[in-house]
Amino acid sequence: MERSFPLSGICVAVTRAAAQATGLVKALEALGANVLLAPAIAFAPPSDPAPLAAAREALSSCKYSVIAFTSTNGVTAWFEGGAGEIPASTRVAAVGSETRATLLRFGVSDVFVGESFVADALAEALIPTLSATDRTLLVRAEEGRETFPDALRRSGYAVDVVAAYRTVPGAGGPLLSEALRGRALSAITFTAGSTVRETWAALDDEGRHAIVSGRVRVASIGPVTTEAAIALGIPETSIVTASPHTTEALVEAIVASFQ
Repeated sequence: MERSFPLSGICVAVTRAAAQATGLVKALEALGANVLLAPAIAFAPPSDPAPLAAAREALSSCKYSVIAFTSTNGVTAWFEGGAGEIPASTRVAAVGSETRATLLRFGVSDVFVGESFVADALAEALIPTLSATDRTLLVRAEEGRETFPDALRRSGYAVDVVAAYRTVPGAGGPLLSEALRGRALSAITFTAGSTVRETWAALDDEGRHAIVSGRVRVASIGPVTTEAAIALGIPETSIVTASPHTTEALVEAIVASFQ
């Protein structure tokens, strides 16, 4: 039987950081897509590394009942930066299946995850399980959203926030601009609000128009990313949003949008 390639002849831009893009690129290529890797973001150590070092020491001293991670980057930065094992008495929570999978690679198998893969849902699911004496450590990007800590604090629970990394502009802007000018691009993927914002900052008016006009399809990994796109003027009708908010579902959404 002849194999079907539903994305044959379709050029898809991947704006994810290069270090994280392999899985998405391979999944798209396996379906016949011509993939342009144009990383809009990259990652760097936090501006001030002292709070992260202090948080690692506090965790090892069992100061925290819960440690929560909002992304795979946070997990990687936490462990590769020299953190020891998480104490057995500390529960581990994560936003999304990909973050949980990264924790598993670092030897953490018991991970609490919310029903939907956004910080709001994790906070909503975690709050009923907390006691008055619990203290949570949130490990995130330096420019991360306040949704999770605000939700816990409104409910009366203590939470400390530490930046494990910061997001900086990637090198993919010129590649993406050239592809848009040449009308070679059929779709563009966004996997975080930062990928949307940094892509937008790197494009000229012609490139932005190609996206806003709907000539290039926009595929978003989840509602937070979609909100970031809409805030920049990209029509909601031009955006397909993955559900659930995973790389696999993002690829499925792209396929469905071209059928």
